[in-house]
Amino acid sequence: MYAQGKTRSQVLEAIYGVDLPREAVLCFRDFAYSDGGVAVDWRYHPWELMIPPNEGKRAPFPINDYQSDEDALAYELAPNVLLLGDLHYFAEGVRLGGSLFGYDLDELRAGRTTVVGLLRKPIISRDARFTVLGPSIVDVLVETVTSYLAFSERLAERDNHEDPDPVREQLARVEALQRELNGP
Repeated sequence: MYAQGKTRSQVLEAIYGVDLPREAVLCFRDFAYSDGGVAVDWRYHPWELMIPPNEGKRAPFPINDYQSDEDALAYELAPNVLLLGDLHYFAEGVRLGGSLFGYDLDELRAGRTTVVGLLRKPIISRDARFTVLGPSIVDVLVETVTSYLAFSERLAERDNHEDPDPVREQLARVEALQRELNGP
């Protein structure tokens, strides 16, 4: 489709029935291919589809048989969900840590950026049910990284080998993206 002159928005709309919101484009730009962005394992789609062939080569997201099987099961359970990634931050007091998350395509079509997921579910099973995690990727990331920072700071008080600064930096990047998204 890119070779036919289609834009990224047109390609995504043709595949998913809706273009992805601006926050997804900003997450793609700032986090999807960045090791230092946030502690998220980004899924293969839609990120690989967002790279026009003329934009140069990037290392593709690795996808193994396990993830492929897991994605197939997730789409079987919830065909209206577009998987985006897995949140790390699995720790006490971090509500969304360890969750698989994505967009509800029906919500996107209705103009909302609702993020759904499998709460604290690093492994998908047949009995898994997607629930609303937050109103947007940015809100989900802010909540998760903020909670994890609080956990990290508590841990650092007891263990001088713990350093919450990398988490502070992650939160600063997410908040900068949030400001850009909400800016003038």
